[in-house]
Amino acid sequence: MSFSKKLRTLLLSTTFFGVLLVLGKTFFFPLESRNTRISFDFPTAVPLESWHPIANTSMKSWSESFTYLQSDQLIEQYYRYTRDNIPLEIRMYYVNGTDGSTNLWLKDAVIDNSAVVPQLPVIRQDEEIGFYTLFANTEQAYLSSCINRFGRATVTSEQFARNLNLYTLNLERIIPWLLGQQELRDKSCLWTTLSIPLQNSSPDIAYQTLEEAWESWYRWWKPKLANSIIG
Repeated sequence: MSFSKKLRTLLLSTTFFGVLLVLGKTFFFPLESRNTRISFDFPTAVPLESWHPIANTSMKSWSESFTYLQSDQLIEQYYRYTRDNIPLEIRMYYVNGTDGSTNLWLKDAVIDNSAVVPQLPVIRQDEEIGFYTLFANTEQAYLSSCINRFGRATVTSEQFARNLNLYTLNLERIIPWLLGQQELRDKSCLWTTLSIPLQNSSPDIAYQTLEEAWESWYRWWKPKLANSIIG
């Protein structure tokens, strides 16, 4: 066997066993970040086109309803606005380790804790922004969606997984993953829910108002999430 072949065999063997060692470390000693609280910088004030911010008084937290999430997996922030005597409430949750599905989110936090729901959630799509869901009870109309760090907004776990496969499985993440520095795929998102009172109007009219606010809200938050540090 020539010297070059011996050298190539040695390098391949060394690389192979090195990969096995790193994989073993990753399996038996998972990322320390999984056991530490996540971090995300929510600003106290966010501009919203054509809406006026109002004092952010306390709101009942929904997070206690999310029994399928650990307490260190999410951070929450609330915002309030008004326009033409219409109050708008926006709830933001930065969640790490999610599957991206809003089904449990909507059922536990909104539907089961509200009045009877005459209109079940419907999913709509904006070609530039992505997917969002609309629904209403007898008093409020809601719009909810998951703002992804990469790709467009999603509502279902299938849509979220498609984003992960398209945008987060790349060579730049493999080496840090092998070294135990980060997850192979970024499973974080900003769960967002906007709501306004119906005020004797039909849900369809309220949905138009929510969709208009959502477009502006999404465009402000998307680059902030994309440029934030994963944690």
